[in-house]
Amino acid sequence: MRCKKRVQAILCLCLIQTIALSQAPIYNGQVLNSQTKVPIPMVTIQIKSTKQVTISDTLGRFTFKQIKASDTLQFRAEGYSNLTIAYQPNLKQFFLIPAYGESDVTVQTGYQSIPRERATGSFAVLDNELVNRRVSSNILDRLEGVTPGVLFGKNSGEDRINIRGRSTLEAVNNQAAPLIVLDNFPYEGDLNSINPNDVETITVLKDAAAASIWGSRSANGVIVITTKKGKFNQPLQIEFNQNFTITDAPNLKYSRNYLSAKDYIEIEQLLFNQGYYNSTINNNTTRTALTPVVELLNLRRLNRITQSELDQQLTSLSQYDLRDEFSKHMYRREKRQQYALQMKGGSSQHSYIFSLGYDKNIERLISNQNERITLQTQQTLKISTKLELNTSVFFLNSINEQPNTSFYRSTTLNYFGSNGLYPYAKLADEFGNPLNVVKDYRSSYLDSVEALGFQPWRFNILNEIANTEQRTDIRNLIAKLGLRYKITNKIYLDIQYQQEFQTTQTRLLRNSQTYAARNLINRFSVRNSNGSFTYPVPIGGILDQSQTTLNSQNLRGQINYQETFKTDHTINAIAGFEIRQRKTSGFSRTVLGYDEIYGIGASNLNNQNTLPTNPFGNSLIPASSNLETGLINRFVSFYANAGYQYKRKYLLNLSARTDGANLFGVKTNEKIVPLWSAGLGWEISKESFYKLDWMPFLKLRATYGFNGNAVNTNALLTARYSTSSLTGLPTATITSPPNSLLRWEKVKTINIGLDFSILNNRINGSIEWYSKKGQDLIQSQELAPSAGFTSLRGNGAATLTRGIETQITGKVLTGNLKWNTTIIVNSLKDKVLSFDSKFLPSQLVTAGGGNLVALVGKPLFSVWSYRFAGLDPSNGDPIGILNGVPSKNYVAILANTNPDSLQYHGSGRPTLYGALRQDFSYKNFSLSFNITYKGGHYFRTNSIGLNYTDLITSRAHLDYSYRWQKPGDEQNTSIPSVVYPVNTPRASFYTASSVLVERADHIRLQDIRIAYQLNTRNSRIAHLEFYGYLNNLGLLWKANKKGIDPDANDASLGLDNIPPMRTYTIGLKLHLK
Repeated sequence: MRCKKRVQAILCLCLIQTIALSQAPIYNGQVLNSQTKVPIPMVTIQIKSTKQVTISDTLGRFTFKQIKASDTLQFRAEGYSNLTIAYQPNLKQFFLIPAYGESDVTVQTGYQSIPRERATGSFAVLDNELVNRRVSSNILDRLEGVTPGVLFGKNSGEDRINIRGRSTLEAVNNQAAPLIVLDNFPYEGDLNSINPNDVETITVLKDAAAASIWGSRSANGVIVITTKKGKFNQPLQIEFNQNFTITDAPNLKYSRNYLSAKDYIEIEQLLFNQGYYNSTINNNTTRTALTPVVELLNLRRLNRITQSELDQQLTSLSQYDLRDEFSKHMYRREKRQQYALQMKGGSSQHSYIFSLGYDKNIERLISNQNERITLQTQQTLKISTKLELNTSVFFLNSINEQPNTSFYRSTTLNYFGSNGLYPYAKLADEFGNPLNVVKDYRSSYLDSVEALGFQPWRFNILNEIANTEQRTDIRNLIAKLGLRYKITNKIYLDIQYQQEFQTTQTRLLRNSQTYAARNLINRFSVRNSNGSFTYPVPIGGILDQSQTTLNSQNLRGQINYQETFKTDHTINAIAGFEIRQRKTSGFSRTVLGYDEIYGIGASNLNNQNTLPTNPFGNSLIPASSNLETGLINRFVSFYANAGYQYKRKYLLNLSARTDGANLFGVKTNEKIVPLWSAGLGWEISKESFYKLDWMPFLKLRATYGFNGNAVNTNALLTARYSTSSLTGLPTATITSPPNSLLRWEKVKTINIGLDFSILNNRINGSIEWYSKKGQDLIQSQELAPSAGFTSLRGNGAATLTRGIETQITGKVLTGNLKWNTTIIVNSLKDKVLSFDSKFLPSQLVTAGGGNLVALVGKPLFSVWSYRFAGLDPSNGDPIGILNGVPSKNYVAILANTNPDSLQYHGSGRPTLYGALRQDFSYKNFSLSFNITYKGGHYFRTNSIGLNYTDLITSRAHLDYSYRWQKPGDEQNTSIPSVVYPVNTPRASFYTASSVLVERADHIRLQDIRIAYQLNTRNSRIAHLEFYGYLNNLGLLWKANKKGIDPDANDASLGLDNIPPMRTYTIGLKLHLK
């Protein structure tokens, strides 16, 4: 009986336990970084008693179906300290502490998130703190000076941004720029549309293993931008960021491309006495413009004014300085306001974020300003335990008003025969009233025709700006929909679709009061015998309108697999497909005789027949282009990526992708390109033989693979249609001949990296060596005239780029006063391996940092010059080298194909660059400053033209005061004498001579940031910070002795080349919970 009762009791207990287990609730948890609170994927979680194992997903989440109250959870993740903790039903979040260095960094590739320790490729990751260290309205600016391998170009023609150098020869349509990825998809719109306050992290993918997953668009690197997201089980969080920035007004007197009014007038007098202006003065047909000084000199010649009156007026004009006029009437301080509001949070089934941004910028040219409104919302909804729905919408509206295009040295302000405005011009009188300046026609002619009743025909810069409306309106909408289905704990499926739609509308209205409209009306006006006028071009304004539309669609399907076998083997793999279409269209039109009140223009113009024009000749009335353009690019891709880890110290990564596009040859193997990469990693510090206690972490990485570049070209015969201005009939212009063998560009990349941490993790760093070989690069190849085409774009060029990147971060002080230092050192050398075209020395000397003229064996951007052998003591002529001996045979030097006339200096782009950043914090105060440097390169400076006529037309320069003027001056100057009449070869030789080439090495104090975090007793205020930021603080050292900032070189004509001015920012950040 007792035995029976015992058996019944045991059975009851077993039944109760079985029921309890069967009814045990599903337990969900999340693993987060203890420092950044960022989810940690690929964490191994094990129930100690049952050995049941699972792995956290990309959001750090995990699930157990059966767990007992007495169980213990064990957490293990690469780069984090192990965690063992007793099971608690109400405990849903677990925090892991980084074990060393930057191990908490998660790499975002745009396809997956992986811990940095499981990556073999080359990445640079900017977290939210580093992204927000700098204040700017453009997100890419925030990479400058803090990202290894990234270089920003500052001068005309230079790549705005490149990663590890240029991997293609052509930069048409931005094809040399890195690929920009925003939340997993390529971003096709205007980069100014991305609000930096919405960005959480930026990841730069630099080598084949890192970037090859992006295939044909990754040859120049990939920049992955990840925006902020809401989190599950998070109460409402409100963040507000506001700042105000003032930028100093430009220092126009920095530019050396200037002649004083006194010197300019003296040159005009000399040329006048030499008879240079005689033909213009006697010109009774085109009535070409003359400057006020030449008009005065002519009046004196005609005895219409006395010598005393002439001297008095010339003395008065010589006191003026055009730079002061522009500083007073055309430029001002920039003022920038930035506001950002974010709300985010979530429940157990729903997470969300909503953000609103507003920027208003008053630009440095008067009347110019722009505004930007950005709106973002993202939501994640758990439809079931296995299915998630993700939606996001980004909207931007940017309005840019730029009626003022008359910057200093602008060629739009030229008078006839000159590239700029004469230096004694006055823009306004002492009361601020606008004044006329000379343009196109002589004053005496304008006096006569205006007296006859023509429209006023004077040019007035300030009035032109006031009567011009130029507005660009950009609207960008990105909508995204995604589904994630969890097939098992190890396999899940992603489907994502994104559509991006952007319209850019430009409206330029020059009303009837502008010189542009009045000039066109007057040129075609006909004065009848009775004094009335006939206007073939009606009185009214000129309206130019254009619109471009971008419609980009992306569809991606991807399956993800991750599993750990017996704790020693971990596999993480993805495979999928992509379909992408990018369609652009646009149109433009011009309306003459536009009436602003009624919004109509003239439509019955005679554009087919030439009409008489004033003051002389015949011409066609400009016809509206009515041009419509369109382009469709389609891509289909398949890809796979797999990572394997053994015993948490051996890594293997494989990646493969095929891309097909409608751009290339007719054969399948030319339309589709296979790209792949392989990477190995070895964490040496985990080996049993490793005994270096002072270096607790040491890891070796190596990758090899191919990236691609989809250039904007076509294998088929292409033509552009237009309407003939003569016949009014359609015409076609061949833009490219057919090339059925056209192939993708490819870049073979090898990368070897060493990551380390020493002195109890006080110093962390990485050193990487890389080699990039560009293959099948597209070049322009000359064709025989009999072919019917002058050139053909085809594959055949090759380049090689090699470099070393080093980044070291050290914790100098770790007490109450914390001091961290970061050193970035980049070295880079490139050269052309093959290139079919051959350039003459006269073409090579035009090369530089902004102009690629390829020569086999030399850098892509080389700097060449004619050898300079000093000045002739007798007359100040420059001396060159011809066949190894000094020579003044300039024609022979310029035509010489023997390289002995040339001097090769080096690269026109930095071969050594980097930064030194110092970060301090004490209690609630923080201070950071960054010093950047560039070196190992050269730049060409500007100087005077050696003909007096050059000085007044295009090559005015302060060097004029230091020119050779008498024997003996050659001991103190290298600037030749100036001559008349014109000697063009002599001037061309000097302009491209070695004496004008300087080293571009320099060190710059880039910026300083200071912040104070205010302690508050309000429990709802999680963070309140006031900050200040100063940027463009100036050069600390430069190699050249001319006082030129190499990043604001003044060699280009028609550009103001004003160095970046100092900016001052104050702002606050508020975080409410």
